[in-house]
Amino acid sequence: PDVPSPCWQRLPDSAAHQALLEAAARRWDIPAQARVVAGEAGAVVVVNPNNPDGRIIAPERLLELAGRLAARGGILVVDEAFCDERPDLSLTALVRPGLVVLRSFGKFFGLAGLRWWPGAASRR
Repeated sequence: PDVPSPCWQRLPDSAAHQALLEAAARRWDIPAQARVVAGEAGAVVVVNPNNPDGRIIAPERLLELAGRLAARGGILVVDEAFCDERPDLSLTALVRPGLVVLRSFGKFFGLAGLRWWPGAASRR
């Protein structure tokens, strides 16, 4: 449903914060002696396009998010392992401070078990 505009602007009071922590503890069955902590993210990870549902986020939206995170010292990590079918979504040519883009050779070509490390060729 639509969320009223003030809900996005109002900071939670202590009762709302406590309700959030209790709901998270119930949802994930966190034992009483453990602690749930709510905090602001310094790093955000996005899979684009998403696997398995193929959901996409527009590159412009991701660049805007990367800029907002970078302005406060954070980073956006975009996993483009399944981006070979949608090169128009790739941010590889637009990398800037605050943005990390991951690509995967193995996912697209079905080589999930293939690993490479420096010096591998000399160890044949």
